Amino acid sequence: MGNDSVTLAAVGDIMLGDRPLMVGFGVRSCIEASDSYDPFEGVRDFLNTHDLVFGNLESIISDCDLEEENYRSIQMRGPCKSIELISKSGFNLLSVANNHMMQHGVGGFNETVHLLKENEIEPLGSINQKGKVLAVFKEVKGRKFGFMGFSLRPERYAFEAPYARYEFDEILQEVRDIKDKCDFLIVSLHWGDEYISRPSHKQIRQARLLADEGASLIVGHHPHVVQGVERYNNSVIAYSLGNFIFDVRQKRLRQTVILVVEFKGKNEIEFKRIPACMDTMFRPHIQYGNEAEIIHLEFAKLDSMIHRSHFGSMYRYSVKLHEIRNKIENRILFLKQLKAYKPWVLRQSLFNFMEDRIK
Repeated sequence: MGNDSVTLAAVGDIMLGDRPLMVGFGVRSCIEASDSYDPFEGVRDFLNTHDLVFGNLESIISDCDLEEENYRSIQMRGPCKSIELISKSGFNLLSVANNHMMQHGVGGFNETVHLLKENEIEPLGSINQKGKVLAVFKEVKGRKFGFMGFSLRPERYAFEAPYARYEFDEILQEVRDIKDKCDFLIVSLHWGDEYISRPSHKQIRQARLLADEGASLIVGHHPHVVQGVERYNNSVIAYSLGNFIFDVRQKRLRQTVILVVEFKGKNEIEFKRIPACMDTMFRPHIQYGNEAEIIHLEFAKLDSMIHRSHFGSMYRYSVKLHEIRNKIENRILFLKQLKAYKPWVLRQSLFNFMEDRIK
């Protein structure tokens, strides 16, 4: 890569807490159990070689209103000390526009944003008091980069979200308003359906419209699996980067990618994908040799799916099948871990399961 080029490393979902199924075993528990545990250790040196490093922060980093031995309170939140692990890994941009940011209330969201800013990490997707998204601008090597983050997913935990949960037409207008204020515009989208390896026809159409209006790079999150990447005219669209750090056991959910984008001159963009996979302690590691070759073949298959997207009922049927598969896998995992759960976790998780079934 040339000395005058600017490189960005983009990664998928970063969740430094314990998801409900993994309370007591997840990333938060690992961080709290040992000062030597570092989920970024396998990728830190690589990430730090880039000018810009971006990811989607899938859970708050906050102990605000935390209740010990409360199953709902402790899940999906990273400990405050984990901000240092992120900062040391070169991240200077993280999206906070996603459907888990309000899981523990506005206090947890605000503390997360405060910690990010305190560590010189820009929270993409923040809004002002009027509800307008706050674009972030960075000048690197004489070029101006604009960044915006949005969520197209429903907000589950609050009536009004303190982040940019926009309708698509509103996002399109924001891109039109910002594109002439920078040389390159990067848009982060929390969108799509979980566990499915292809974007919907609607997503493809929306992404290309954003590119037509001036978005140079579109980066997607939420499906928890890697999806294809396409070059559309002079733009790059990565539909989903999957999980990057997440307490999942299934290998298909641990496979991930680092998207490296090189910006040259004022309008030239190149990209490559660095295959990676989380180990059983949820730490991503770059893959080499035969394993990397196999993953690159899988990337090619994912790319081809973009041009063979499913429509309507066929797509919804595929989504439903993946949801059922994931639910079955999670129940099997729960049974395997049954004897290892702490008594209070087991008691409360069973109660919550029955409560959800009744609803």
